Amino acid sequence: MVTSHSAGDVPGKRDLEPGWPVLADLQRRLPEVVHDFRSCLSGQGFHESAAVPLTAKVDPTVRFVGSAMNVLKPLVLEGRIPRAGVLLVQPALRTMNLRDAHRADYRPRWPSYFLQLGAVAPMTARHSAAKAALAFLDRQLPDEPDRLVLQASTEDRDLVALHPADRRVELDAGDEARYRHRYGVPGLVGRTLNYAIRDPSGTSYAVGNFIVLEMSGRPVAVELAFGPSNLLVRIDGLELPIQATSSAVAVPLRSWAHVRLADTLSGALVLLREGLRPVGSGHHRVARTYLQTLSRLRRAVDMPIDELTACALRFQRVEFGAADDLPERVTRYVVAYEDLQADSTLDLPRRNALAARSFGLVST
Repeated sequence: MVTSHSAGDVPGKRDLEPGWPVLADLQRRLPEVVHDFRSCLSGQGFHESAAVPLTAKVDPTVRFVGSAMNVLKPLVLEGRIPRAGVLLVQPALRTMNLRDAHRADYRPRWPSYFLQLGAVAPMTARHSAAKAALAFLDRQLPDEPDRLVLQASTEDRDLVALHPADRRVELDAGDEARYRHRYGVPGLVGRTLNYAIRDPSGTSYAVGNFIVLEMSGRPVAVELAFGPSNLLVRIDGLELPIQATSSAVAVPLRSWAHVRLADTLSGALVLLREGLRPVGSGHHRVARTYLQTLSRLRRAVDMPIDELTACALRFQRVEFGAADDLPERVTRYVVAYEDLQADSTLDLPRRNALAARSFGLVST
């Protein structure tokens, strides 16, 4: 019996041993995947839309941009999708890991900060979208086409039929809900076909989606969604998508605590780079929580402050190609926060205000 995992399932095949290497040649391979996505979709007439900041308020259903669809959704809802379709290469942040990052038993299988490749097209371009998706995936598996699997519910054979009949297919007669996407909009639902990669044991791992979006039961558009980091680790048989990100370059992943630290550090830095500061409420409170959680994790792995600074600098250089003074400001905040925690005379608001000053801010 073949075991399969959807993009939302726990992907680990077994309990992981400490220590996960960075994907070999990450800095070459990740840009190549992005280039292939752009090339294959533009070859089918898709036009590229510009990425937006993580803090952009383009989708009121989320606090931060957590997927390409958060940016593309207005085109669907307002009926503004160009005839040939739109593609997007979008950095994304999902803060779910932050809630449990302080727990010693928490094992995050998915990184908080990641790159997503997405696209939407009108229903009239659904065949072109499927063709572009397969062309993109075939470029990633030029010598192993049989590893690519189409996964769908038995209720969604029409999605399979949009693809060539010679492709390997796994039809699931089980929980149909596994193949349904929700978008935070009443009536908007996505019926999903997963693109999956099979490993030598016969287990299939989802690496992307072909989705027919329906409004109140009426098909209105198709969506493509791929996570290049997840795709690369599945091709290479690695364990965690974070291994194919700049976070793993910045922080060697020697234990689950290091995984949580790397994940938290990247989240903190990308939000601070967009102008959030550890003072105030709303989005800024999330930035503060990242920094304070980073302090706990630094102590959990007994990482010296100068090493934390070096990790932050490495992340910036790999992810953005340059570094600024944020790493030093982050570690100043961490040191101040830890010193202030030892002062039992301070209440939480006062402690936060003083820590903010160490970052170069005056709390109001």
